Amino acid sequence: MALGRAPQQDWYRVLGIEPGAKAAEVKAAHRRLAREWHPDTNATPEAHARMSAINRAREVLLDPVARSEFDRNRRVEAPMAARPAPAPARPGREIHIRARQPKANPTVTPAPPRQDKVQPPGPRGRYTAAPDFERDWYAFLGVSARAPGEEIRAALGRKAMAMQGTSISATEVARRNAELRAAQATIGDPSVRAAYDRARGPGRGKG
Repeated sequence: MALGRAPQQDWYRVLGIEPGAKAAEVKAAHRRLAREWHPDTNATPEAHARMSAINRAREVLLDPVARSEFDRNRRVEAPMAARPAPAPARPGREIHIRARQPKANPTVTPAPPRQDKVQPPGPRGRYTAAPDFERDWYAFLGVSARAPGEEIRAALGRKAMAMQGTSISATEVARRNAELRAAQATIGDPSVRAAYDRARGPGRGKG
């Protein structure tokens, strides 16, 4: 009568013998392992389970019918066991699109205005400078102390235009521009001009 098989066990491995082992080898392996794992001589918790497997291996491998069925099933199961476990599904590759950051425009330092070109102040233009009450700006511009504001502005414009195209150094251009700014700030502004005229005193005409 064929004994039932336990597909989860490889009886050859349990006994530590090759699949083609003879009956004598099966018995010898069983005796050797029984001396090691019999519960009467081995007090470890696993001794009983190991001894049961050893006895079962002897029964199957010494029974020709059971052993033939075991060998047939073993050949079927062996290729399946040899197959590598399927690789875990690879997650879909995530594509990260980095938003392109706008390139920062480098700070561009504006070029300083050319010193050899001076714009006339005109009716709306003003040179930025502090008033200077010490100098005779009327004489500087070549106008009368009683000249109207339009005439003073025109004189400032003529002075500025006179520097156009002249072959003078940058230092000289800066000096003349400073004079024009001071003249504009002093007598180009009506309220400051009135204070300037009072400070100069009466009777001061064209310088």
